[in-house]
Amino acid sequence: MQHDGLVIGSYEFPARFRKLAATLSLLAAAMAFGLGISLPIVAFERFFFLSDSYSILSLVVALWDQGEFLLTLIIGGFSVLLPAIKLILLAVVQNARLSGWSARSHITLASLGRWSMMDVLVVALLIVAMKTSGVATALSQPGLYCYSASVLLTMLAASLRRSPPSVR
Repeated sequence: MQHDGLVIGSYEFPARFRKLAATLSLLAAAMAFGLGISLPIVAFERFFFLSDSYSILSLVVALWDQGEFLLTLIIGGFSVLLPAIKLILLAVVQNARLSGWSARSHITLASLGRWSMMDVLVVALLIVAMKTSGVATALSQPGLYCYSASVLLTMLAASLRRSPPSVR
């Protein structure tokens, strides 16, 4: 039996509920993403009185200023650009009226899905590298939680989106 709605246990929610839940998840993911890349994700304390806080965007800018162009492209690409593209494509898929746009977006979104957790891995590796340097104590900041919430909400919105149209 084909279900158009969201099924939880034995209860089937109407299809309009699924679309509303997906849209709200996507909006919340976009807001959390904006906060996650702009708020500090980590704070470093050195010698008990010196402290520095960094957001993902400030880390990308700092790496660029230091001439670390490859690292800038990797962190900026996987932590800022790729998640932003995923959010935009999910919005296109959920709201596309033209089946051609929707079908192409589904194909692109499916190929981006293979890299879906790479953004979290990059941020996690960055924090672990800084924590294990021994020079400073690294403390998690609100941006990390917003960024993580963005990833989870994006995954929820993607799972709630309607099934892909047939590509002809």
